[in-house]
Amino acid sequence: MEIALATPVVSLTPGAHAPWEVSAGPAELVEVARAADRLGFDYLTCSEHVAITPDEQPGLGSRFYDPLATFGFLAAHTTRIRFLTYAVGLGYHHPLEIAKRYGTLDVLCGGRLVLGLGLGADRVEFDLLGVPFEGRGRRGDDALRVLRAALGSTGPISHVSDHFTFGDVVVEPSGTRRPPLWIAGGSLQSLDRAIALGDGWMPSGSLPAARIARLLAAFDRPPGFRVVLPVPPVDPVADPAGTAEALAARAAAGADVVVVAPRHTSLAHYLEQLEALRQVADAPVGSRS
Repeated sequence: MEIALATPVVSLTPGAHAPWEVSAGPAELVEVARAADRLGFDYLTCSEHVAITPDEQPGLGSRFYDPLATFGFLAAHTTRIRFLTYAVGLGYHHPLEIAKRYGTLDVLCGGRLVLGLGLGADRVEFDLLGVPFEGRGRRGDDALRVLRAALGSTGPISHVSDHFTFGDVVVEPSGTRRPPLWIAGGSLQSLDRAIALGDGWMPSGSLPAARIARLLAAFDRPPGFRVVLPVPPVDPVADPAGTAEALAARAAAGADVVVVAPRHTSLAHYLEQLEALRQVADAPVGSRS
């Protein structure tokens, strides 16, 4: 089972971030990324919100680093860790824009990109951006078809549909190959979408693990299909056994990748938690304590 880290600093979720993150910036992010890279973690994550209104800040927070810029910066400071958008809003962009921008990122980071994509669920943000909220599911499916054709393409592509129509265009660069497309969502429809048009599923953290396991049991996973599940906040330094149990519970629910957010009170404490999390994850089953 692979481990993705919910990268600190890049977003400030009310009630979940540590005070030190408020004033932290690029220097602290580089320390986190280098430590995660050195310790062998699999992914760093970054989510996307373009604009947040004051009314939404108590629930969402106000800080969301742009994943494209963030990962482009961190790629220059790391060598092996991969970068997972968790998640880019399909409804906010034309799919050819996503293909060009993230295809370029994939080239610059040496093929270390995984594109996590969601429809977008914030009606206020859709309104702010002048994008229709209704029908976003069908538009999202169509955008995924465009992305599957455009990312990693070597020649002209064309597409005709109700939402996107273009003929014989070249997107270059478009990635070292087609980056995996992992689909975010909290419904059965998102799992259907992931199986039909993606390479993995990132269900909402609000879905109970037992329900996720039941949903997955009803489907045959395509070869290479990945399931990404968040882990509740853990404290591997103070509670390695509880951390191991949390990881094991997500594995039992069907996770191939877990997204972990260790509790922490400072940058030094966060880095200490990463060391302890690596030890927990590497310990043989039955020996964790």
